[in-house]
Amino acid sequence: MQLELFQGFDTFSGNPRNTVVTGTSGTPTRAATSYVMVCTDLEQLHTALQIDASVSASYGAFSADAKAKYVHDLDLTTNSVTVVVYACNNLTTGRTTALLPPDDVAHLTDSTKVREFVLNKGDSFVSEITKGGEYFATFTFLSQTSDEKTTVEASLQLKAGTPLSLDASVSTKLSSASSSAKVAYKLNQRLIGVSGVTPPAATSPSDIDGMVKFAMAFPSLTVDAPETVSFKVDGYEQILPMSVDFSGITQNRDAFLGTAATPGWGQMIVQLRGVMNDGKAIKNLYDFYGGHQDSDLDSRLRRVQQDLSDLYDHARAVEKDPTTVLPVTPPESCQYGSPEPEWIVVSASDDDFLAWGGAPFQDVSRDQIAQRTHLDAVEVWVGSENGYGVWRVRSTYSTRFPGNRFAEEHGGHGAASGGQESGVLTLADNEFITSMEGWAGSYFRYPILGGLILHTSAGQRWTTAHPPTEGVQVWPDPANPRKDNQTVIGFTGASGDCVNGLRPLAVQFRPVNWRQDRQPIDPGPLRSHG
Repeated sequence: MQLELFQGFDTFSGNPRNTVVTGTSGTPTRAATSYVMVCTDLEQLHTALQIDASVSASYGAFSADAKAKYVHDLDLTTNSVTVVVYACNNLTTGRTTALLPPDDVAHLTDSTKVREFVLNKGDSFVSEITKGGEYFATFTFLSQTSDEKTTVEASLQLKAGTPLSLDASVSTKLSSASSSAKVAYKLNQRLIGVSGVTPPAATSPSDIDGMVKFAMAFPSLTVDAPETVSFKVDGYEQILPMSVDFSGITQNRDAFLGTAATPGWGQMIVQLRGVMNDGKAIKNLYDFYGGHQDSDLDSRLRRVQQDLSDLYDHARAVEKDPTTVLPVTPPESCQYGSPEPEWIVVSASDDDFLAWGGAPFQDVSRDQIAQRTHLDAVEVWVGSENGYGVWRVRSTYSTRFPGNRFAEEHGGHGAASGGQESGVLTLADNEFITSMEGWAGSYFRYPILGGLILHTSAGQRWTTAHPPTEGVQVWPDPANPRKDNQTVIGFTGASGDCVNGLRPLAVQFRPVNWRQDRQPIDPGPLRSHG
């Protein structure tokens, strides 16, 4: 969005209007700098991106400005951590005097004429303008719980909320944090004011070093296509005579922008959009693990969406008639707080599937759920020497955040290290084990797991051998079926020389925890579960 000093501006829509003010400006000041800033809330992000507080309410609300769209497209969650690498080379010019033409002032004799003036010229004017070149990159970690957020902050090793010097160590810290992040993250960047220069790639942790180096070198580049980088505005009431009734405009603006103690309705829009982002992220988590229904979450998100629609209707009404004071009652959904997902990891009974003797194991922990851990393949080796049974089992897993594959292998020690492979069960990305059958075998006359049948959500039936006519254990128990919000993510059991027992390990989602004592983009703790 290109703006000029003294240009009209509409606070309510975040868009430029026609120019009516004339005046004088001070000596421009130059800034050529770079820094890094860790942001844990929206206010810090606005500071890092040079968005002035007087217009920040429209950012993330409905402004058409490119920087506003950039912030909106980050899809920040309540517990997001955004690292901003910022660089600029620009000139800032501020007004020293500002005047409205006497004929325009004389024309403002009633509310109708004031309304016409504001619709054409806006409710304020640009009092300071910064133009030049700007480059910034954002590394956004979309944490969904405060535990995840705390882990991300610790891995960054950078103090949050304060601009810090940009040097080569920042690249190392960011690369390490991005590579080890156990949450979804995004890399984005924006370059303006400099032509003939291509910014580095921004798709993976391996690109971070180039992005940081580019930012460090940016202040020395020639700005040959300057654009508006940031601006500040003053309300027309600051230069209008007392005889002009501008009170309706200022009251609507104050109600929109709010104060530190009382959020404005523009801030309510930002808050509710944050809640919608939280809900979207939670439902994506549910979808990854085969789907889970949370009727309370769905109901509240519908209420949030309706309240957002009502606030947008209010915004359009104010924009159409900014002179009439339209009160806003804070929507019910603003009291909901912010949703955080909760889950536990559960398994079948310890008595099921012959979990006797041997050393216990559990392939997947509760913390790995946030990484989007998925069981990709199962391999089983069986043997008949010294008794028939499962000698060894290998489960292969993948994680999405960070992208990784690992295998957990159990049994196969000592005399049972051989065995014959019974084939491989391969599961697709959205495919999960839905039921298991197992029966007893023996190893040196000790009971062990004899064999398995696995059924999947895609209709696969995979078996190690023909099951006996009796003694087959089944999970889930037909008389006590599993809960709909449980999804098998791997195995737990016990093993030694052979596999003594193998049980399904499932994630079970609980209703979301609504943090009512927190504001959006601000973290809150998750209750601990085993």
